[in-house]
Amino acid sequence: MPTVVHDTTFLTASMVADLVGISRQSLWRWKKAGLVPAGRRYRGRELFYTRDEVEAIYAHAHSLEPEDAAAHVDQLDLFSSRTP
Repeated sequence: MPTVVHDTTFLTASMVADLVGISRQSLWRWKKAGLVPAGRRYRGRELFYTRDEVEAIYAHAHSLEPEDAAAHVDQLDLFSSRTP
């Protein structure tokens, strides 16, 4: 159930993960890497997110990233070095 503090509705990290369709571990990793908003703690306890923060997390979770072909050159060398 959402929590309301000073007329602002907050969702818990678990609720956000379920809503966005990701694991809590992914949310934690992205938060630690600075890829999504950090959220805030209420009374030093559970982590909460605002609607705007949830929208930013959703956008990150459902974004497409271009594949970096250069990062896979070493893997391609494994196949090209084989002799038939």
